Amino acid sequence: MQLKSTFISIIIPGFNEERRIQKTLTSLSEFCCNRFQSFEILFVDDGSHDQTRHIVEQLASEIAHISCLGYDINMGKGYAIRYGLHYAKGEYIFFTDADLPYDPEFICQAVETFKQTACDIVVGNRHLLQSREEAGLSRKRKWASKIFSQLVQQMFGISITDTQCGMKGFSKSCSHKLIQKSSIHGYAFDVELFVLAHDYHWRIESLPVILVNNQLSKIRLGFDPFYIVWELVKIFWKERQKTIA
Repeated sequence: MQLKSTFISIIIPGFNEERRIQKTLTSLSEFCCNRFQSFEILFVDDGSHDQTRHIVEQLASEIAHISCLGYDINMGKGYAIRYGLHYAKGEYIFFTDADLPYDPEFICQAVETFKQTACDIVVGNRHLLQSREEAGLSRKRKWASKIFSQLVQQMFGISITDTQCGMKGFSKSCSHKLIQKSSIHGYAFDVELFVLAHDYHWRIESLPVILVNNQLSKIRLGFDPFYIVWELVKIFWKERQKTIA
């Protein structure tokens, strides 16, 4: 297999991931070594209370492509990704979840899509016909995902049907704007990404994904949805202020 010459960055935000992060980083590093001439994996420790940072720092001392970033207070997924963006050096920058829920071949396909279309963002979409689910996802979470997508489309007029797929990539120039303009700290960061894409006329391409791990979500269905809705309201109000101004 011919290695791709494009230098990529992969950001993985994580909070209390001591049970699975070593397997994720090791397998992702092996995958990238077989497909890219140069890459970096940036793990951002989002204020973990367990041994996550120690485990990643030990891995980083053994594997040159892995770096451990972090801070002491849990701030949320969006904050962690923005933190990682400050350090990412890749021509294209990706982020995914700490349990590596999707087949990483998406990254290779996304790099080709970036080059062929000159788009700004490539996102995974679980609703595309070519997408597959090789790991079981509970009916409750499937319904929660559908309801959330409908709510987002109604609030913001976003045409993307799967805003929360945990596999996304964007160009370096796009990442600079995200650092400047994004303000959401939590899970609704993904929604803000699409709102900003609309505001700045970024071109988005969607690709199918293969779900290979059914532990992809740490969202607590009892509490977290209320916080996420609150973040959506903040995004909505911010956009409304722009129209008034």
